[in-house]
Amino acid sequence: MQPSRGGSDFAWSLAYGATSGAISSVVFQPLDVLKTRVQAAAVQQPAASRRSLPRFAAELIRREGPLALWRGTSPTLLRTVPGLAMYLAAVNSLHDRLSTSRDDASIGGLAKAAGVAAAARSATAVALQPLVTLKTNIEAGGRCPPGLFSAAGWLWRAGGGPAAFYRGLAATLARDVPYSSIYFAVYSETNSLLIHLPIFLENNANFKYRLARLCFASACGSLIATLATHPADVVKTHQQLLAAGGRLRLADLLQRIRDSEGSLAAGLTRGLAPRLLRRLGFGAVSWVTFEELRRLRTARSAQPR
Repeated sequence: MQPSRGGSDFAWSLAYGATSGAISSVVFQPLDVLKTRVQAAAVQQPAASRRSLPRFAAELIRREGPLALWRGTSPTLLRTVPGLAMYLAAVNSLHDRLSTSRDDASIGGLAKAAGVAAAARSATAVALQPLVTLKTNIEAGGRCPPGLFSAAGWLWRAGGGPAAFYRGLAATLARDVPYSSIYFAVYSETNSLLIHLPIFLENNANFKYRLARLCFASACGSLIATLATHPADVVKTHQQLLAAGGRLRLADLLQRIRDSEGSLAAGLTRGLAPRLLRRLGFGAVSWVTFEELRRLRTARSAQPR
C-alpha cells in the first residue's frame, strides 16, 4: 500500500503545483512584461528605460492598450504550469524524505535542500527553454507577433532554425538553478525557524498566522535569490532578444550593455524592481497555495471514513 500512497501524494503535489503556477502566472504577468520591456529598452531606447516604473507602464498602456501587459501569457502558462508543478512535486517529495533525517536542521541538511531544488530546476529549465525564448520575444513586442504559433514561426525563420529557441540557455541555467537553490534553502530554513516560535506554534490552526509565516519565509527567499541572480536574468533577456537577429559573445554583449547604460553595474541591475516585485508576489502566492492545498488534503485524509 505504501508505494501507491507515495504515487498518489506525488500526483496531488503535481496538481497543487499546477494550480499555484497558473494563478501566479496570470496575476503577475504584467510585472514580467514590464521587466522585459525595461531591459530591452536599455539598449534600444536608453532614455525610456530610465523612467520610473509607473510612468513606463502608463506609456506602454497608452501606446498598446492594457492587454499589452499580458503579452506572452500563453508561453508563460505553458512553461510555468508544468514546470512549477514538476518542481514543487519533486522538491516536496525529496524534502519530505530529508526532513526525517537527523541533519535536516544542520548545514548538511540545508545543502541537501539546496541541491534538491537545483536538480529539479535544472531539468525543467532545459526541457522548457524554447518557451522561455518565445515568452521573452513576445513580451518585448517589436517585430515579434503576439500569437504563440506565429511567434514560433517568426523566430524559426529570423533566427535560422531550432538553435534560436535555445539561445540564452546557459544564462537561464545561471539564473534559475542558483535562484531555486537559494530560494528553497532560505524559505525552508526560515519557515522551520518560525514554525517553532511560540506565537506560530500556538496559532498554527489560524490561517492568518500560517499566511504570515509562509509569506515572510517566501519573501526572505525571494529577496535574497532575486538580488543574487538578476545579472544573469539581464544577460538572458538580451541573448534571447538577439536570437532572431544574430549572436554576440558574452564579452561583446556585456560591452554593449555597458556602452548603452554608462556602467556595467547599472546595466546588470536594469529591471530589478519589477522582477523583485513579481518574485515576491509569485513566490508567496505559489507556496501559500501549494502549502494550503497540501494541508487541506492531509487534514481530509486524516479524517475517519
